Amino acid sequence: MSIQLNFDFNEKYCTGCATCQIACKDKNNLKSGEFFRKVTEYEGGSYGTAGEVILPDVYAYWRSDTCKHCHDPHCLEVCPSGAITKNPENGIVLIHHETCTGCRKCERSCPHHAIAFLSELRKAAKCDFCRDLLAKDQEPACVSACPMRVLKVQKELR
Repeated sequence: MSIQLNFDFNEKYCTGCATCQIACKDKNNLKSGEFFRKVTEYEGGSYGTAGEVILPDVYAYWRSDTCKHCHDPHCLEVCPSGAITKNPENGIVLIHHETCTGCRKCERSCPHHAIAFLSELRKAAKCDFCRDLLAKDQEPACVSACPMRVLKVQKELR
């Protein structure tokens, strides 16, 4: 029996501070416009009035998204160079830079828009679950940086 690592995100308490996104960018030395984790704000509603009183009916919430490390990743299926693999022990999907040709097929096929193209390297890249930190029994940078503790590592038995 193996496990599948996932990120558990509790949207209810997220304040949209983007600390997780910044920690990820910093850990991975990503340039401007390159993201492995993105915090997105969603807002809506309107204001009504009752006489001279303004009544708000508005909402806002945030999502912190990254690679889902899918059970059957589309990116792995479309990669012509075999640069994408899935670790059978923990389910982490990896892009190996030494074999990536930079064709960007994986980036276009990802339904979660979780793959970045690193312009300086001309290679695709994405969240690797901070596997170097996991190997030291530490949490991924985004999880440990979250001040509201809304991100957690979840282990699902397969």
